[in-house]
Amino acid sequence: MELVLYFASILLFSFIIFIIGNYIASYLKIENNNYQISNFAEYGLYGIIFVSFSALLLNFFTKLSPEINFYFFIIFFLIALFFIKKKTKVIIKTIKYSFICALITGATLMFDNVNTPDAGVYHLPYVSILNIDKISIGINNIQHRYGFISILQYLSAISNNILFSENGITISLCSLFSILIILFFNEFKKEKNNLLKFLSSIFLIFSLYEFNRFSGHGNDELSFMIYFLCTLYFFKTIIYKNENYKKLILLISFSIALKTMLIFVIFLPIFIYFILKPKLKWFFNKVVFFSCLFVLLWFIKNFLTTSCLLYPAVITCSENITWSNSKKINPSNPEKVAKSTEGAAKAWIDWHKNNPDYKGTVYTYLDDVNWVKVWFKNHFPIILKSLLILNLIIIFFIYAYKNIYDEKLKKAINLILIYNLILSLIWFIKFPLYRFGSGYIVTLNIFCYLFILNKITFFKNLTIKEPVKKIAMYFFIFVSSSVIIKHSIRIIENFSLSSQFPKITNEEVGVEKKLGDYYYLKKGRCFYTKLPCTSEPTHVKQIKKIYSYKVYIIE
Repeated sequence: MELVLYFASILLFSFIIFIIGNYIASYLKIENNNYQISNFAEYGLYGIIFVSFSALLLNFFTKLSPEINFYFFIIFFLIALFFIKKKTKVIIKTIKYSFICALITGATLMFDNVNTPDAGVYHLPYVSILNIDKISIGINNIQHRYGFISILQYLSAISNNILFSENGITISLCSLFSILIILFFNEFKKEKNNLLKFLSSIFLIFSLYEFNRFSGHGNDELSFMIYFLCTLYFFKTIIYKNENYKKLILLISFSIALKTMLIFVIFLPIFIYFILKPKLKWFFNKVVFFSCLFVLLWFIKNFLTTSCLLYPAVITCSENITWSNSKKINPSNPEKVAKSTEGAAKAWIDWHKNNPDYKGTVYTYLDDVNWVKVWFKNHFPIILKSLLILNLIIIFFIYAYKNIYDEKLKKAINLILIYNLILSLIWFIKFPLYRFGSGYIVTLNIFCYLFILNKITFFKNLTIKEPVKKIAMYFFIFVSSSVIIKHSIRIIENFSLSSQFPKITNEEVGVEKKLGDYYYLKKGRCFYTKLPCTSEPTHVKQIKKIYSYKVYIIE
């Protein structure tokens, strides 16, 4: 019975999200063709973006309690349903897509776990903070990782309500994955342009084999799936010169709130402007206004919680405010966090494990040790393994589709190639952990092949028989079947377990010390708790109340 109720919650969440997304797409006039979206899965994505943005906005004024979240979902669902009540075909299609989305989400979640260690250390603890408090000023002072929060934590928090219970916290995240998989598949199936078909094929297959486990879904994987989509819509805008730029602008605003490293997506509209030279009226509409407001609120949130606009970039931080985290004794000090994060990404843990007698710390490691040599030994093989599979897939689809390279798109292709090359170099120089930059590396890899494709005469003159294109579909069926079999084996082997879906609490973790209005755990991870929680030493000595807002201050 519990399993049936859980699946019903997933189905209901999907249905509500698609209905709300339909209304939002129409209200924002995302497409001018009677405001009908060509890829129906986009409605689900727009629903997710709107709900996430609403959670961010609401939290400035109130806690995201299950009761408030319930009223939010019900009110907007009824408004959206009233708007489309006469659109019978849309409702039928919504039910169909909701069911498909629910099946993918359910299969992905069953007998899997939350992402570790990140979910236990700061994803879930922050979700619980959003559920019990309105925006907490300086909350980053009790746990430095609270400065790395994504808009996904707001999506999880608002999805914890009477309709879905605490299960909504994980259902919402996995539903976004499912929606993106369906969206890429629709593009792969329906797109007529060979370059767009090629890109959607690669993004779909890569996401299926690389991101198919929910326990691997941190903030990074979903963020880079959105990045892939930004790349796809960039080229759709260049090729069709239509309303796809509105979709791109909306996705860019969402990307910035997903992950700090994705801040560079703001260059994509600039590239479009120089390539197409569109009229300025392109950039004056509801979508642009909504997106700018979204990003502005996100930066304000960052400043209030961390004293930085982009934590831990020191240049964006202020030392002259009450909740500043700039004091050297503070583990959340942006300079220290930037250095330790960089060191960890450059194989510090591997080095320290093999050299226990080393007297230095993560802060001195980068100066004392040739980190590149250590990194190539420990991290590079992981990237190489993933890229080997990717390259085989790219070569296959180059063979499957002819005329992928279009001379008219030469400027755009070269721009994206150079753009991702620069981003990949920044990633390698600063934070060369694969999950921090997989999207850039994958996209760079794809466009390197496109560049080569234009230079080698053999590929230019390659003619493909029509049946070969069908092999692309068979290839997708093979990969998706492999993923289904993999999940089925896991479900069958673990069906007797009492916990059939991801746990968000950790009953084995006890409170070791209570400091004012928050918990401190010397060992273990906080997961989802009833009070603000941290698992790192903190120097917060005072929590002030200013106009009913909590301010965490280091003294």
